[in-house]
Amino acid sequence: MGDIQTFEQPLNERFRLMLRLEQLFERIDAHLGHDDVWQTHAALQAVLELLQTVSRGDSKRELIKELDRQRAALNRFDDLPAVDRDRLTTLVAEHERLVNALHGGTGALGEELRDNDLLAQLQQRATAGGRPGMLELPSYQEWLQRPSAERHDAIRSWLEPMAAARGAIDRGLAMVRDAGEWNRVTAAGGFFEQPLKHSSPIQLLRLKLEAPGHYFPEISAGRQRFTIRFFHQDSPAARAVQLDEDIDFDLACCGL
Repeated sequence: MGDIQTFEQPLNERFRLMLRLEQLFERIDAHLGHDDVWQTHAALQAVLELLQTVSRGDSKRELIKELDRQRAALNRFDDLPAVDRDRLTTLVAEHERLVNALHGGTGALGEELRDNDLLAQLQQRATAGGRPGMLELPSYQEWLQRPSAERHDAIRSWLEPMAAARGAIDRGLAMVRDAGEWNRVTAAGGFFEQPLKHSSPIQLLRLKLEAPGHYFPEISAGRQRFTIRFFHQDSPAARAVQLDEDIDFDLACCGL
């Protein structure tokens, strides 16, 4: 995700999965950047969410299919006279490396995490009130008292088998994001609509506002077109109200 000021809307479930996993990996990294016990606890909560997410469907197969799709798209550029063939060769080789690494992993994504006793016990108690997992698990409370470097090194080692999946997500999203060209457009009366061209399929919509403020876009996409409506909200506790003024913004329709 990186830039939180960029709004993104996936146009299929595969990219929805990839965006969710990207955010979870980034959350874990952010929490592991601090020594506080509660940051470690929050990192483990994100790991549990990660495990739940990859458990829905065959996530590894979806990542492999996306890399294969992108590799086929890259190979079509080989016939273009102006293409940078050294860069193209590097990108294709990177896709092949990641696909081979995913195939080389045993079992489904997160298989090793499911065999982790601490994570299994935390998962069972994730819905408990108060301090989830700590009151019921003295062994977990003791582990949290250990040096932060030991705790964080353990979490990183548990996630190591998912390095290929993370690499595939980073590469797949970067390729599609970079394929989009930014254009300045206007939502007349707070509303914008654009047809989707079947000849140029897109996987991801990206949107940047000219200046941050108490308003945000809601993006809805179907098979024929997508729409963007802008809403104003002074406080998250109040109901958002649709704007009726013109809004200038930057839009990128990303597809490969």
